[in-house]
Amino acid sequence: MKKLQLLIILIFSFGLAQAQITGEFKNFDPKKHSDIDVQLNYYSAIDREYLTIITTPDENGNFKIDLPYKNAVDLCFFSVEDIIFTTLVVDKGLHITLNAKAKHLIPSFLSGKKSIFSGPDSEATIYFNKISKIKASDYNKRQSDIVFHSKDSAHIRSKQLEVAFQKHIAKLDKYIARHPSPYAKIARDDDYASYYSRQLIINWGKPVPDALLNEILSYNPSHSSMYTADVYSYLFNNLFYGDRDVYDHQTKITIWNLLGPDEREDFGLWFTEMMKRENKESYDKTVYAKGKEKYLDQYCNEVYAAHLTDFIQKIKELDIADPDRLLIAAIPEKSDRPNYFAKTRSLLSSTQSTNLYDNIATRDEETTNQLLNMLADAPEVSALGKLEATNTSVSMYYAEQDSLAMLLNAIKNKYPNKIIILDIWGTWCGPCRMDIMASKAKLNELKANDVEVVYLCEGRSSKKTTWMESVLKMEMTGTQIFMSPTLSAQFLERFNVTGYPSHIFIDTKGEYHTDEEHFLQGLGVEEVVKEYRK
Repeated sequence: MKKLQLLIILIFSFGLAQAQITGEFKNFDPKKHSDIDVQLNYYSAIDREYLTIITTPDENGNFKIDLPYKNAVDLCFFSVEDIIFTTLVVDKGLHITLNAKAKHLIPSFLSGKKSIFSGPDSEATIYFNKISKIKASDYNKRQSDIVFHSKDSAHIRSKQLEVAFQKHIAKLDKYIARHPSPYAKIARDDDYASYYSRQLIINWGKPVPDALLNEILSYNPSHSSMYTADVYSYLFNNLFYGDRDVYDHQTKITIWNLLGPDEREDFGLWFTEMMKRENKESYDKTVYAKGKEKYLDQYCNEVYAAHLTDFIQKIKELDIADPDRLLIAAIPEKSDRPNYFAKTRSLLSSTQSTNLYDNIATRDEETTNQLLNMLADAPEVSALGKLEATNTSVSMYYAEQDSLAMLLNAIKNKYPNKIIILDIWGTWCGPCRMDIMASKAKLNELKANDVEVVYLCEGRSSKKTTWMESVLKMEMTGTQIFMSPTLSAQFLERFNVTGYPSHIFIDTKGEYHTDEEHFLQGLGVEEVVKEYRK
């Protein structure tokens, strides 16, 4: 029997107490529905933790999931196959009722007709669904009125967005006036958060106009959500990277001072090619790739430390309504965290924020110890690459071959006469990581049908250490490969990859195929086997 699944997005309200989801399947038959799995894919935007919780209903069709902690910045995908999905707001604890016999998937983030809301969160859930309809019908229409031309300046784009948003917020305020609710401010704050995020994107790599920047700095929502988290993430990027020319100059000076006199000429040649690339001019790809690995990757910690000093100075000089949110949004990858925590801890204003720093540092130490136990004493070199770490469930290879064909042949030789799915992803890619977490059951189903999945992490923007840590944290299994920047570029060009995650299928005869489905969890196993088993 096909497993039942439901996709639901949960938005957490702010607080430290543990939250709980309870559900009941109506018309539940323990014999017919014995294979139902309830799966929760949990992602915390604050500390970048991913977690999967799987449970099964009891003999009466009831289930219960205890959440690790609740915070509105956290996003959950709650799935029970082939049943409707809906937007839910979790506050003190959620009660929902699902019809296990429903087989129709509603492609909408609005409430499904067969979901019954009860319990302490029902009022918030119903109100937010109504607000969502207003936003979907009005704001999307407003956005269609905005026409950006390639030659438009950031200023023109910014003004167009401002006019459209003001029209939208006026209509939303009229609705709120007619339907007052304690949840109205949350909906309104989220709309402002989305608007400010778009403004920061428009002004990416450029100084934000003072009036707009001050408005964003004074933004102080009463709650946290994935929308408010985005504002502070984009604000961090704007303040940290700032004016791109200034940022690049600081990078150049930092590396220049670390080099010997005999290295500086070669570094200057590479830096020239890097600037051409940034300015979208023709550049020498070979010189850039080798120089990036030799200079930018080798001295990334020193470059980060220099920019961090500038960032902290900016924060001290600005009047920020909630600096803690900004500092948490700016938490870097694991290798840079000790330096970041040491330099920014004194700027935090709440015990909750300092506790978060401590919790992340503790988990980082646990991950480091786990990796140390997996590292190979004398790394084995195979056709797949250098074996960096291994245990009984996963093997991590660093592929730095000159030829992509060599790597692809090695993968096919490892799994002869099998269907192979190459999953290309990046450690920085949120949808990639979410798909990895949501696809564990699908992986088992594929393997049961003699289909192998090989994950290939791109090495142009991802760091190898972060990749290894991500593999452990997300409990990935099987063959994991980190491609060098050169191999990554060859792969993207060879298969014309334009987005992440993406998949390349290798049929049982060794031929390559592309597919429009970007998420492994969305693949139909029967269709894959029928199409690629030759």
